[in-house]
Amino acid sequence: MVCSRNNEELLEIKRVYKEMFKKELDKEVAGDTSGDFAKLLLALVQTKRDEPSNVVDYEKIDEDARCLYEAGVQRKGTDVAVWISIMSQRSVPPPAESV
Repeated sequence: MVCSRNNEELLEIKRVYKEMFKKELDKEVAGDTSGDFAKLLLALVQTKRDEPSNVVDYEKIDEDARCLYEAGVQRKGTDVAVWISIMSQRSVPPPAESV
């Protein structure tokens, strides 16, 4: 669920977490997880996502797809940093408004 949240929502999650548990979410994630999963979660809670837009950037989609392919499928081993960067920084488009 965290993966689909925008920066504003992530900041609210962090605020409420601190209010409820009197602890910083970033530090808790770092202490309770490890490895690539921890890196992904920390990247997500750092709230560095692109701002959502109704405009679809097909060039950026193609570039990201190419980077993901080159960082995983095309090579032996996986360049996890590329995957984490794309998964944690790209925004999810806002939901369409119902008429």
